[in-house]
Parts: sequence; C-alpha cells; structure tokens
Amino acid sequence: MKAASPVVAILIGVMLSFGTEAAEHLKTPHQIIGQLRLRITSIGQTTKDVHDYEIATQAALDDLHTFIETGPDLTGLTEKDKWGKTPLNLAAYLGFSEIVTALLAQPSVAISLNEPDDTGVTPWTYSVFAARQSAFACNPKIFTSPFSWAPLHQSQAYYTARDPYPVVRKLLEDAGAHQDMAQAKRQWNEICKYQSDEVRAELEATPDLQPAVIEAGRRALDAFLKKIQRR
Repeated sequence: MKAASPVVAILIGVMLSFGTEAAEHLKTPHQIIGQLRLRITSIGQTTKDVHDYEIATQAALDDLHTFIETGPDLTGLTEKDKWGKTPLNLAAYLGFSEIVTALLAQPSVAISLNEPDDTGVTPWTYSVFAARQSAFACNPKIFTSPFSWAPLHQSQAYYTARDPYPVVRKLLEDAGAHQDMAQAKRQWNEICKYQSDEVRAELEATPDLQPAVIEAGRRALDAFLKKIQRR
C-alpha cells in the first residue's frame, strides 16, 4: 500500500486536530442551560424585550442540538452537576420549557425523567415549585442579599412574559413523570424554612402548590418593591 504524501499526512493531522479541538470546545448541556440563565438576566437588565428572550432561547436550543448531533459522548444529557442536578432537573428548576422539550425527546433523558437531585427533588417537583417566581415567598431573606435579589429581580420580566412553569409541568406529566403533591408540599416546607407563617398556612390548605406559590412569590415581590419605593 502506497504511503500518504507528506501534504496529505499534514492535512489529515490538521483535520484530526480540528475535530479534537471542536469536541473539546463543545458546550455541555449544563453549560448551555447556565448560559441561557445568564442571558435572560442580562436581557432583564437592559431591553426586557420578549424577542430578545426568544433569540437567547433559540441560541441555547441550537447549542443543545449541536451537542446531540455532534457530541462524541451523550452521557452529558443525563450527567449530574455538583448539586446532583441532571440537565432536565436544572431546566425544570429554571422553567426553560423549550430546553425541557428538546431533552425529553432524547430516550436516555425520557427514561430518567424522575431522577432526583441531591436534595431529593425531581424535575416535576421543581416545575411545581416554580422556583424563580416563588423564591421571594420561599425565602424572604433574599431581599437582604443583593447577590441573590438582583439577578432574581432582573429575570422576572422573562417569567412574567412567558409564565413557563405550567408548560414545563405539563411536558413532564405528558412524558410520564411521577406526581406526588403531598411530597412536594413536604419538600417545599423543608427547603423554605424562612417562609412566613401566613404563606405556610396558605400553601398547606391549597390542593395545588404551583399556582399558589407563584402568586405568593408575586405578592412578596410587590410588597417589597412598594416598601423600597416609600423610602
């Protein structure tokens, strides 16, 4: 067999090197979701334009599809981060419905959709918690921490415009997610140690946690904004 010419050998080497470099720079699902969260916060600081949110979401979807189509190892679709969250768990926590849809289309994700994180919370339960909207009711101490308060407040335009958590919840339920509202309430109380007695009593009495926590979060945020406006 005739040996390849030096030029061909060099070209092959360059192509292999490029492929390796491209694989090394491929964004993981966790990185893609994290970058979308930061972009949403940034848009909330500036334009608050719904179209800009759509552009950011589509960019994240494009990155995720690139990972799925060209990634050498798709275990990243179900891999856990340092908090034990899979990409699906993280996307449900943040209310990224389009990302949830794309992930659930992958068989490895669909069969592990009930996988909890290190706190024992599943994607379905996070969708019920509507964390980015209910956080103000869950932990009012957020208002005393600018590092927590500022990004949450800046992201509210996204959640108000899109109301994504009911969509995420339905996607998960349609995919066969395990549903346990009583357990969700117990986990809410374990996580939300600083909620007011009024909120705790209200949520104990409600048959469905999701709309109640979203409303409680909205009221807590409105009350705080009115308070600082009076200063």
